[in-house]
Amino acid sequence: MRDLKTQLRLPSRWLKRGLRLFQRNPWPLLGLGLASAVLLGVLLLIPFLGGLLATAVAPVLLASGYLALHQSAQREQALPAELRGAAAVRAPLVVLELFRNGQLVLALVMASIYALIIALLINIVVRVIAGPAWANPLAALDILPLLGVLAAMLAGFVLYSLLAMTLVFALPLVMFQDEPLVPAALRSLRRCLRYVVAILILLALSLAPVYVRALLGMTSAALGYLAAVLVGAVTLPLAVAAFYSSYQDLCPLAGDREAD
Repeated sequence: MRDLKTQLRLPSRWLKRGLRLFQRNPWPLLGLGLASAVLLGVLLLIPFLGGLLATAVAPVLLASGYLALHQSAQREQALPAELRGAAAVRAPLVVLELFRNGQLVLALVMASIYALIIALLINIVVRVIAGPAWANPLAALDILPLLGVLAAMLAGFVLYSLLAMTLVFALPLVMFQDEPLVPAALRSLRRCLRYVVAILILLALSLAPVYVRALLGMTSAALGYLAAVLVGAVTLPLAVAAFYSSYQDLCPLAGDREAD
């Protein structure tokens, strides 16, 4: 693992580079971010299965963001003002471009199934650690059940973070470097663990809509949902742009690759 001082500087650098890339053509990315936030928000409203379904579609949404950023990076000039509105409306259709490549479709299906299975196993582990107290409000719990629930939350965060680390670089490695999914996932995990503090900071940014919904949802469920969607429309593409920048740094092309 790299030294802490270096890792604390990296997220700022990746965010700045991602922001410059985002500002080059923000409208398609905002459109894609809004569509992703709405879809994830709707899925999370489904009782019991919502979290699993959101996890299953996350690889496809992440790949769509990477593709939009990759196309933006290759475009030398920003879109003319008269085309920006139409580009934002068409942005969600970038998902369709992913399905033009049969091998990529297979990799995305495998990534989604993998994410779904691991998420299901994580949920089982969390419920086992927390026990019956998981279904009760935190304020109503005694000290021992409360500690069990908090331990389960910590375990869930760690395990979901590891799941994200296996995919966050694996998808662009598959898409842009033609690596098979399994070796790409292992390489992604190794790189993320080497820079674990920096990667966790970016993961925290991507979870901003969850924080907003949890806080505002205490007063109004509808307000919490609406605010989360609006925040997600901005923070999700920014987080993906930062991850794309980190991918360029940590997973260079074969000719420039560092030793893993």
